Amino acid sequence: MRQALVDLIVHCFRLFRGRSQSLAFIILAASFVAGTPASACMLSCASSEEGAARYDRVFSGLIISTENIPEPTVDTANPGDTAVRDLQLWTKSRILVLHIWRGVPPAIAEVWTPGGTSCDLPMIAGFPFIALAHLEKGRSIARHTECEGGLSTQAAKGPGTYTNVAVAIIAALFCVVALAVIWLSLAILRLKRSDRPSSRLPSALCFVAAALPVAPAIYLIAFQSVVAAMVGLIILLCCSKVLVHLSAFEFWRRNAGWLLVDVVGVASIISLMDMELDSGFGDARSIDALTSLADWMFVAVASVLSMSLLNALKAIQIRKRA
Repeated sequence: MRQALVDLIVHCFRLFRGRSQSLAFIILAASFVAGTPASACMLSCASSEEGAARYDRVFSGLIISTENIPEPTVDTANPGDTAVRDLQLWTKSRILVLHIWRGVPPAIAEVWTPGGTSCDLPMIAGFPFIALAHLEKGRSIARHTECEGGLSTQAAKGPGTYTNVAVAIIAALFCVVALAVIWLSLAILRLKRSDRPSSRLPSALCFVAAALPVAPAIYLIAFQSVVAAMVGLIILLCCSKVLVHLSAFEFWRRNAGWLLVDVVGVASIISLMDMELDSGFGDARSIDALTSLADWMFVAVASVLSMSLLNALKAIQIRKRA
C-alpha cells in the first residue's frame, strides 16, 4: 500500500514536470489577455490628459445615489441616407460633498458622468468619489475612468477645505468606534468573569461575531435600500440566535453548525445587494444572480472570520471554566 502511494506521487510529479512549460504558457497567455484592456486604457489616458486647470470644480465626497440616463446624441446619416440616432449613456449621481479644493459646489452636488467606453468605472452608491468637474450646458460633468488617477492627484493639491458635514461625520465615527470598543471590552470582560453554569455564548457577542464580517455589505445595501438593510439585520439577528444554541455542542458539531449558518447568512445578505427594492417593499427585481466569483469569495472570507471570532469567544469561556 505504501509503495503504491509513493508510485502515485512520483507519477504525478513527472506529469506536472512534463507539462510545466504548457502551464507556464497558459498563465502567460491569460495574463496577456487580461492586461490588454488595461494597457489600451493607459494608452488612451496618456493621449487624453490635458492638465487639471480646465476643471471648474474639484471636490471629493460620498456617492449617495445614482441613476443611469440614456440620451440621444446628434443624428448621423448612414450610407443608405437614413438618419441614425445614437444613445449616450449618462450616470447622474448625487454626491455628499466632504472636501473641496476648487470652486463652490453645493452641499449635495449633482454630477453627470458619461459612459460607453471600456475604461469607464461604475458609480456605486456608498463609495467615495473625487470629482474633477467642468460646467457644460448647465451640468456639472466629471468623468470616472482609469485615467483620472494622475489628474486627481494633480488637481487635489494642497489641504483644501473640509465641509461641516465632513467634520460632523468624522466626530460621529470616532464616538461610535470608541463606544463600540468600550462595550465590546466590557462584554468580553464579563464573559471572562461570568460564573453562569450555561455553556452557551451570550447572544450579543454572537451577533457581533456574525455582523462584523458583513458590515461592509450592510453599509452598501443601506445606500440601495433602507428596507433591504433592515432585512439584512433581521437575518443577522436570526443567525445569531442559532449560533447561540450551537455554541453548547461539542467541538466538531459546533463548528460544522456554525459554518453552515454563516454561509447561509452571508449568502443571503450578499443576495440583497443584487436586488432593488422600492420604498413600499413592493416590486423586488433581481439585477444579478449570485454566481460571481467575488461574491463567493466574500462569503468564504466572511464565514471564516465569523467562525474565528466565535471560536475565540468560546476559548475564553472554556478557559474560565478550567
